[in-house]
Amino acid sequence: MIKKLETIIGVILLKLRDSAKRFPETLMVSVSIVIIAILLNHMESINSELEDILYKVLLSLALGLPLFATIKLYFERFKNKISRRYVVDIAVLGFLLVYYLFIPKEPDQVFMFRYLTLSASLYLVFTLVPYFLKRKNYSLYVMNLITRFFITCLYSLVLFLGIIATIFTVEQLFDLTISSKIYMDIFILVAGLFAVPYFLGNIPTYDEDMKIINYPKVLRTLFLYIILPLISIYTVILYAYFAKMILTWEWPRGLVGNLVLWYGIISTISLFFVRSLGDENKWAKHFSKYFPMVILIPLGIMFFAIAIRVNEYGITIPRYGVIISGLWILGNMVYGIFSKHYKSIIVVISATVILLISAYGPLSGISVSIWSQNNRFESLLEEYGMLNGDEIIKPSQKLSEEEEKAISEILRYFEYNHELKDIRVLPQDFDLEQMKDVFGFEYVNYIRDMEYINYYFSERASLFDISEYDYVADLERGIDSRSGDMHVLYSEVSKEFEILLKDEKVYEVNMEDLAGQYHLMRQGKQPEKIEDIMIMDGNEKVSITFMFYNLNGENIKGTDTMTLGYLESRIYIKIK
Repeated sequence: MIKKLETIIGVILLKLRDSAKRFPETLMVSVSIVIIAILLNHMESINSELEDILYKVLLSLALGLPLFATIKLYFERFKNKISRRYVVDIAVLGFLLVYYLFIPKEPDQVFMFRYLTLSASLYLVFTLVPYFLKRKNYSLYVMNLITRFFITCLYSLVLFLGIIATIFTVEQLFDLTISSKIYMDIFILVAGLFAVPYFLGNIPTYDEDMKIINYPKVLRTLFLYIILPLISIYTVILYAYFAKMILTWEWPRGLVGNLVLWYGIISTISLFFVRSLGDENKWAKHFSKYFPMVILIPLGIMFFAIAIRVNEYGITIPRYGVIISGLWILGNMVYGIFSKHYKSIIVVISATVILLISAYGPLSGISVSIWSQNNRFESLLEEYGMLNGDEIIKPSQKLSEEEEKAISEILRYFEYNHELKDIRVLPQDFDLEQMKDVFGFEYVNYIRDMEYINYYFSERASLFDISEYDYVADLERGIDSRSGDMHVLYSEVSKEFEILLKDEKVYEVNMEDLAGQYHLMRQGKQPEKIEDIMIMDGNEKVSITFMFYNLNGENIKGTDTMTLGYLESRIYIKIK
């Protein structure tokens, strides 16, 4: 046992030594990050101006980790002179210094989005360099890196837990008082002085070729017999929904876009790792060949669904993310269909390009959303007669509440996601307190305080005369029930309740709307008698009594706008 332990420790030390020889610049950056992070962890006695400087230095140095590691791999591959490497190292230091100067004093969401995108792109480039462009089995190389990364995380976690357990034990047994900040210090030290060097020490050298025999058996089983079958089942479900959509002639729901997007991303990543198994596994070969064609219809429906939202509300940053991610998936699938010599490296190259485009330049999510919402804003103002050239004028007659809300909604979007000065037609230095002077009405805060509501009636044994009703239905989860000519349906997803008589729809209501009316009527007061849980509705064909035994959800205070959580109701139906 001791000999095995000595062997393991010896291997780890060897990896750390190899890492120091192979990636000296990267490790120096890592050590610098550790020192600064520990200083920031003990900032109480230091002024805030220095704290801001250290934080900016930390952000800048963090980009140096993938940059210096990438440079080392590049020089390993192309065997350039060491003197050239020093020149490139100085250039990278210059870039990090310039980047530091452009970091805002108080980094906002836009800056952090761009920073994280740049960082992710650099790590992707780090994986590309040893295999760019025609070298085979790039996906196996990436899998190897991911596997070794998780092994590094496991070793680091064990080391961290072991050290803090030792400290905690000493503190308790010897009645010591140790600052709780030591635990964060230990985490930083383990991450920067062990995890980074150990991972770098496990990176394959350029002459270490990846072969199918190196494909981990666990991951082979995971992809071939768990992930691919699940993707296939999910595909069948999506096609069944699309068939239903065509038969019922209903528009795709907003949720469809997100469901298809994540399904497409997971499928693209799975294909990236599975294609290399095609030569030895028929299931992997057939899936890789036919799935890119099968997914085209779900992608088309996703683009159709997002196009509806864009047409109504313009492009926002989240919608931009769906669109550009969908284009990346579509591009990779089309490439897989038509490419005779498929290269898995194209998947990551395209992902890197998409990331950079989405964060920087005129086609970035920020630029496109500002452009789109400006166009939408100006279109609304023109529609309401409030735009004269580039100047906003007050409306000739009072706008409706919905129209005021539409204008306020766009202003709020800019205030929270961009800046009000990004709106082209707004006066200089405009703020929301000037709404009345500029627009002729006060700002409408359509995002109001939410309250959790819950109604519960426990007297289930109450006596109730139902002789005047023809049918009774219990509604808790989804329902699809028939009795003679009567057909009752309720979707727990859409919250739509429908009654069909001889296959003709005679009644329809959204239960969220009905629950909102009930809450407005009760004002939070719990029901005490059977009459308190009743709400009547109907039309010329049916008369209905809803009895809400259990109802909870979220409501915008003072309105009947409800997001329904759980509903347990009994419904009494009378045919007129």
